[in-house]
Amino acid sequence: MNMDWQEGKVLRYQALSELYKNYGFMKDNKEFVATYISTLEEEEKILKAMQEIDKDLQNQTGKLENSDYKADTFNNTVSFTLKNNTKYTYSTDVKASIYDKNKNLIEQLTDYKEDIKPNTKFKITFYCKDISNISSLNWTMYPYNIKFNK
Repeated sequence: MNMDWQEGKVLRYQALSELYKNYGFMKDNKEFVATYISTLEEEEKILKAMQEIDKDLQNQTGKLENSDYKADTFNNTVSFTLKNNTKYTYSTDVKASIYDKNKNLIEQLTDYKEDIKPNTKFKITFYCKDISNISSLNWTMYPYNIKFNK
């Protein structure tokens, strides 16, 4: 996930906020205040949402069995279904690495899902050139455009 980047961003904003509050660091710079001080709370909310989305996805994907992955040899696709169990609407990029039985990388693939609403299922599908050689699939999701639903 891009959560590591968001965690670093929040830590930077928190450090700058402490300098601002405790020492008056750049207190007269309106652009600094607007960029770093005024947006700290929003950045912390985004981080919290990313952590909740990640936990939800980890809870589901850790329980996926081989039977949950649907291989369609006619269309050369592999797919699986997940559910957004969070209170957030978000979009996500899903990146997958496909390996053969010798653990050689065959392909790197991407799927995109837009505006996944709370309590809805969504299907991830990867098109593979040669589905018959797939031995394993590793994938990662990168949520973005997180919306805070009421």
